[in-house]
Amino acid sequence: MGTANGMGPQSPGAPGDQKPILQSQFNEQDGVFSPDGHWIAYVSNESGRDEEYVQAFPLTNEKHRISTGGGTDPECTLRPQMAYF
Repeated sequence: MGTANGMGPQSPGAPGDQKPILQSQFNEQDGVFSPDGHWIAYVSNESGRDEEYVQAFPLTNEKHRISTGGGTDPECTLRPQMAYF
């Protein structure tokens, strides 16, 4: 994931081998992969404030906003005992 400020989540891999996953005008950050590697959750300010989103991985450009009152902890979203979608 890339961000306008270059601080976004990176692809899985060893440090130095990682690459931005998304390139957008928004600030995407704090990305975490699901244990099976099929989902990524992250924070984006796309809505005008920080909200949590999930997308299938590899990316399909179909994202789902999973918070509505602000969100900053996408790791909770991918915990198996918590299903938000």
